[in-house]
Amino acid sequence: MTKPLIALLAVVAVLVFAGAATPPGNNGTVKIHDEAENEPIIANEPKVCAFHIHFFFSDPTQDGDWVVRAWPPTGSGTTVLSGSYNTSPSGEYQTAYFSLPDGHYKLEWQGRNEQNIKHKVFWVECTTPTPSISPSPSVSPNPSPSIHPSPSASTSPTPTPTLQPTSSPSPSITPTPTKPPERPDRPPLPSLTPFPTPTPFPTPELTLPPTDTE
Repeated sequence: MTKPLIALLAVVAVLVFAGAATPPGNNGTVKIHDEAENEPIIANEPKVCAFHIHFFFSDPTQDGDWVVRAWPPTGSGTTVLSGSYNTSPSGEYQTAYFSLPDGHYKLEWQGRNEQNIKHKVFWVECTTPTPSISPSPSVSPNPSPSIHPSPSASTSPTPTPTLQPTSSPSPSITPTPTKPPERPDRPPLPSLTPFPTPTPFPTPELTLPPTDTE
C-alpha cells in the first residue's frame, strides 16, 4: 500500500468519525401556511384564515413541543393552541389545519431543547372588512314656490253720465241770392217787348138735318 493511499484513507476515517460524533443541531425552519399552500412552499404567510404549521430541514426523527399564543395588540399572551411533533426521516413535519378568531398570534416552536426556540408571528383575518359606504347627502326638496293669489282688481263703479241740456236749434238762415256783378265791359241787354195776346177763333155751330119720323 502506497503512502498517498494510506493518507487518503486516514482523512476519510477522520471525517466519518467527526460526523458520527457531531450531535444533532437546531437546523430546521418553521413556517405558517394558509389552508391552500402557495409556491414557493417554504415561504411564510403572515396573514391567514384556516392555517397549518410546516416544519422543514430538521434532523431526521427530531421531536419537540410547540405553542401558539394570542399576542398583542389583540391578545395578552395566553396559550390558544399547543402540540408536539416528530419529524419524518426527511426532516419534515406538518400539523393539521386550525381555525382561530381574527387577531394577532405568536408561534413558539421548540427545537432540540427548550433553549432552541423558533418564533413566528402572524395575523388571522377571515372576516372580509365591509367597506364603509358614506351615505349620500340627502337632497333637500326644493320648496314649492308659494303662489300668492293675485289681488282681485277692484271694480270701479261706472260713473252715471250727466245729461247735458240740449241746446236750442239755431234758426236756419235762407241765403239771399246774390246778383252777379255786372261786367263793365259788357253792353246792357235791350229791353224785350212782350208779344200780343192772340184772339181766340169762334167755334162754328153745326146744324143737324131733321130726322124722318113716320
